[in-house]
Amino acid sequence: MDGTFMKGYYGGEVLTAVSQDGNDGFYVIAYAIVDVESRDTWSWFITQLLEDLGPSSESGITFVSDQQKVM
Repeated sequence: MDGTFMKGYYGGEVLTAVSQDGNDGFYVIAYAIVDVESRDTWSWFITQLLEDLGPSSESGITFVSDQQKVM
């Protein structure tokens, strides 16, 4: 998971969740465009992601982040 700012007329932040397949390829499983990157927007994003994917204990999903302050 990561977030990055958008340059341009509209601005905002893009929050993404990616996965890696068995051939070491990466693909986006979810993204959201938000006004700012904050604890609230990350909490909302992760809540939506977990609702779609189900609890990590059941699906075998591991979350990895760069441990920035907002996460």
